Amino acid sequence: MAWKQLFVDQPHGRPAFLWRLLLAVLISSVLLGAFTYSVSWLNRSVISPNGSMPALVEAELSAVVAIGVVLSVLLVARWIDRRRPRDVGLRMGTLFSLDLGVGALLGAATQLLPAAFLLAIGNASILDTWIKAKPAPGFVLQFLPCLVVALGEAVALSIWLRGYLMKNFAEALHGIVRSSIASRLPGFTRSPSLVMLLAALACGPVLEVWVRDLVGGIPDFGSGMLIGTRAFVLTLSVVLTRSLALSIGLEFGSFLASANILGARTGPFVGEDTTVLSVYYDHLGALTLHPYVSWDEIVWIGGQVVTLLLLLVWIRRTHRGAWFDPSYLEVESVGQHHSPEWILEQFGEEDETTPQR
Repeated sequence: MAWKQLFVDQPHGRPAFLWRLLLAVLISSVLLGAFTYSVSWLNRSVISPNGSMPALVEAELSAVVAIGVVLSVLLVARWIDRRRPRDVGLRMGTLFSLDLGVGALLGAATQLLPAAFLLAIGNASILDTWIKAKPAPGFVLQFLPCLVVALGEAVALSIWLRGYLMKNFAEALHGIVRSSIASRLPGFTRSPSLVMLLAALACGPVLEVWVRDLVGGIPDFGSGMLIGTRAFVLTLSVVLTRSLALSIGLEFGSFLASANILGARTGPFVGEDTTVLSVYYDHLGALTLHPYVSWDEIVWIGGQVVTLLLLLVWIRRTHRGAWFDPSYLEVESVGQHHSPEWILEQFGEEDETTPQR
């Protein structure tokens, strides 16, 4: 019986915490490997004249990869972890839709406000206005692929990293700190709030910086800090709300704004005249903390901090419950019935459908 408890979570009939975590890491590694291989293969096989992947090909690849990631994660969560979609953050309802919209606006603001500040202080200049150079049909043809890429990345990364993987890591960590192994540690180390915060740090800054460095490379320490700060904001929004809505919205709005407004910095189509406004960043020597963090990167990190504060205000006003709700760590299991309300039960209509006053 003791050996069986080591491998199986008895009340729910699924692998124990440690094995679920190892399985989550294995599946994530396979998905990451498949994605990086497909990108490298396409770059070798389908190359545009200017040496970069065509926008339509990148959009198609992103759509296929996103669908594959989402289906893989949901199937594993359903048949191995015995979870419903709502258990990994897909909690459909009015508040979910509202969070998506607010998240998209805040995500766009994290790109536009720092750029406006850098323009105002003279550390950036406008290179070109895209609308003047291209007709309307061209803008639509370039914008739609970028929309697909942004939506695919936002949904896939949120469900994979900040839904499935972080949920498993948080539960595994919670099980470890409550075990006899950790009985000699100080009491605060077994706090659910600390467990959730550590899960947000591990599956946010640490994991996302590592993943992005493997996929595309991170040029310097400042860029890593910027990505890590942004990832922590995204994961913390999931922990505090138990929903992926804000994470998806923030990722989508940020990517869309950076690719179509500020393409000269972070857009996926750099070098192709596809942006509404190209912004050039002049790294002034007096304002650069070389070789670690440049002035403009400090401004962008500051934008992420402001976003986090606005996010906390929004969560406080609209989401009931404690800041770190221990129910996030509760182990839930898929029911066996398939009633007409089965779909609603899987995604879980939220109770709080209107913002608090």
